[in-house]
Order: sequence, then C-alpha cells, then structure tokens
Amino acid sequence: MDSSLDLNPMFSSTLPFVGRGEELDALQHLLHGAIDGRGSLALVSGEAGIGKTSLVRQLRRMIAETDALVLTGAAYDLTSTPPYGPWLELIRDYPRDGDLPALPEFMTNRQAVAALGSQEDLQQAVLEFFQHVAEVRPLVLVLEDLHWSDQSSLELLRLIARSVGRDRILLVGTWRDDEISRQHPLYQLLPSLVRESQAERFQLRVLDQHAVDQLVRSRFDLPERDQDALVDYLVRRGDGNPLFTVELLRTLQVEGDLRSDDGTWRIDRLPDERVPDLVRQMVERRLADVSAGTLTALQMAAVHGQSISLERWEQITQDPVSEAAEEALKAHLVEETPESSKIAFPHALIREAIYDTVSLPQRRNLHRTVANIYLADADPDPDTVSWHLKQAGDPRAAEWLIQAGEQAERRFAWQAALDRHEEAVALLRERGDQD
Repeated sequence: MDSSLDLNPMFSSTLPFVGRGEELDALQHLLHGAIDGRGSLALVSGEAGIGKTSLVRQLRRMIAETDALVLTGAAYDLTSTPPYGPWLELIRDYPRDGDLPALPEFMTNRQAVAALGSQEDLQQAVLEFFQHVAEVRPLVLVLEDLHWSDQSSLELLRLIARSVGRDRILLVGTWRDDEISRQHPLYQLLPSLVRESQAERFQLRVLDQHAVDQLVRSRFDLPERDQDALVDYLVRRGDGNPLFTVELLRTLQVEGDLRSDDGTWRIDRLPDERVPDLVRQMVERRLADVSAGTLTALQMAAVHGQSISLERWEQITQDPVSEAAEEALKAHLVEETPESSKIAFPHALIREAIYDTVSLPQRRNLHRTVANIYLADADPDPDTVSWHLKQAGDPRAAEWLIQAGEQAERRFAWQAALDRHEEAVALLRERGDQD
C-alpha cells in the first residue's frame, strides 16, 4: 500500500488534541517517574469516543523522545478475547534484536506454557520478564479497552501493577466506564487494583466550549461570527464528545457546508436535523460514497476484526484490496497502523456501524469464510476459529470451543476454560448430541 497518500488534513487518523492538558501533564510526570525507577499504574476511563486512545497517542509521542520501550495490546468487541489476549498482542511488537532479553519460550510456544506448572508461576514469570526488560530500557505497557478483556488478563495486570513500584515500568490501562456493570470482572477488580498499586485515575470528561473553540481555530480561519456559530453547533450536536465533534466537522467539510474558497473558509449552512446515532449516520453517509467493491471489502474486514493484514484481507475477498484500501483511507473509514502491512478501523464504533450493515445471512457466510481461512493455517488459534464458527452457526464450533477450552487450561486461565467448555456443551445440547 502507498503510505504517501495526499489525504485532506481533516482526515488525519489522529484526532486534534485539545482539552486534555492536565491529564497529559500528569501522564508525563508518571512517565518520568518510571524512567527514574518509580513504576506506577495509570487508569484512563470515559465513554466511547471521549479521547482515551487520543490521550495514549499523545503519551506515545512523549515516549518517543525518551529511550523507553512502549508495547501496546488491546481487547476487542465483536470477537473472542482469548486468555491473556491483550498481553499476547502486546508482545507481538516486542523487538527481536538489540540488547533486550529474548522472549521466553512460554511466550512464543503454546505448548511450553504448561511446563510452568500453575497460573501463579506463569504470571510470576511474565512479571520477571518485564522487570528484566526494564533493567535494560524503561518500559511502558499499554492495555486498551479493558472492558472487553478476559479475567486472566486483568489478574495479570493486578499482579504486575502491585509489583513495579521500584521498577522502570509504567502501566497504562483504558476502558469505557459505561460498558462495565457491577458483575463485570473489571468493576470488581478496580478497588483492589487502585488500593494495591496506588494507581492514578483519569476519568475523561466531555470537552467544554473553550476546548471546542480551540479545536475549530486550530483547523480553520473563520470570521468571528461564523466561528461562534460553528462552535455552538458542535457543542450542541456533539455533546462535547471529541470523536463526535471531529466527525461532525469532517461531515460538514465533505458535504461542502464548510469550505474554503481561495484560502478563505466560510460556512454555507449548519444542518439542524438531529439523529439518534451520530457516528452511525456519518459512517453510512461515507459508505454511500464509496464503490460497491470497497463497501463489500470493508464489510468483510469488519467481520474479521478491528484490524486486518492486507494479506489476510485479500484471502477473504479473493481479490486485490489496494484500491479498496486507498478509497477507504480517503473516506476515513480505515487508517494505516504502525505496521505498514495492516489497516485498522479508526474506532470500534466505526467498525460496529459497518458490521451492522451486513445482513444476518451474509454475516454468517462471511464468518464461515473467515473461519475456513484460519483453519488453513499451519497452527490455527482455537479461540479465533471457534468464535467465527459460532457466529456462522457452524456445527464445528463446539469442537473448536473444546479445543479453545483446553488451550485455556494449558494457560491456567480457568475461568476462560470454563466459559469455553460451557459454550460447547450448550451447542452440543442444541443439536441433541448428549455424548
């Protein structure tokens, strides 16, 4: 894929950063503390689109000015989170050369995990590995969207968080606070997590009018009257949510309501209609402007997951995807990841909106296609395969759920193992297979 696309600056994958100065200063203080050997945990929460990922991106820019190593993992919606899923994703970016310790075998070989003996031994080995890394370089570990995380990942986070006070390690966790109920493992863990690690908590609030005004001024040079009208419109319709606010600006520009004539910005009109789901409507508008082939490719990518490699995307579509990727990038429906061979949806809400445009029969067929492609791999992951087979209504799902449960057992992730086996039993009973 050509990474030098001349995209309109309003379609930058990074949301303009305003209204978070205090939080960023506090994170910078924690970063420098970790570099000096005072490890800590930062917990960032807020509603969908409030700017958690944007704040983490700004932190990464600060980290780039130091010699610290940053590793990022995440949990995802509309998919199955395997035991230690965010941690497994995090170590995929671990440098394989230089002076850093090599990854232990149990982190790269599924079968080697069982030799550790117990969940406690596994988690202790992970902690000791990260501590050894931090002796060579300061380490920042970022875990995003913990509201979709598995219980084993949260337990490992708790162990590491309460153990790094004298290490050069900064832990950062993010989650949607409107996604966790009293029964959610994260909700139950938070009091202990905060107490044991003396975590710094950042609950992101909506942007105030001053921040929205800064956002508009950073992008456009409008007459003062138009400036005030646009800010009032964005505050009223975007409810101070950074994602919604920027998406409104993008839509106004794409539809020509906000435009530049010979370098002078002006507003033609500010639509008054209100919609129940702002991002969904905006995504649907952009999908209407892309070709049928790009729409189909995006739907397939949404069924696959939050991100997808170009190679895997072409396996699913059975066609080259370069043109679809280019068009989707220009429409801000996907973005390039640091690994140039992958694309990702800019936000989970955008992926969800595209996923919901797929009819149920088509969705099931696509899930079956994705499962079969993974089954052709040399060592297919049972969690990934079983998830897609289950969504497809495929009878093979029970068999792969059992394998996923057995894999969880080998990782000493007992709750995940129980969940997978219970799902398998339910599917077997549905089809009358009592054995």
